[in-house]
Amino acid sequence: MVDLLAFVQEYLGLPNTGDTAGNLGQCVGLVEKWLDANSLPHIWGNAKDLPDNIDPNVFKYTPNTPTNYPQPGAIVCWDDSWGAGFGHTAIVLAARVMFLAVFEQNNPTGSPPIVATHGYDGVLGWITFS
Repeated sequence: MVDLLAFVQEYLGLPNTGDTAGNLGQCVGLVEKWLDANSLPHIWGNAKDLPDNIDPNVFKYTPNTPTNYPQPGAIVCWDDSWGAGFGHTAIVLAARVMFLAVFEQNNPTGSPPIVATHGYDGVLGWITFS
């Protein structure tokens, strides 16, 4: 896995991060740059749909439960209660059972990549890779 801190330093505050015309400035755009940096294939779709669109030969999806939490580098996905029905996605920096710190874009709408903390309301689960 690419150094997560170096990735954050490269993209922190950089507006309109993404790798296709459709995902520039979107939360998915930052996640796709993370996948690109790790030489992994895209996971297409809106943020809430990413878990259903993974290639199981490359990625593993873990549903959120009250007692588990993702590891740094995982891609966390929120349901349609976020992002005007499209969901939300971000890269995990640190997590415990009650909170997670993430690197995200477009939350709030239009914001460049930032570091933020969240609870687990609306979290579907997370996607990992080796």
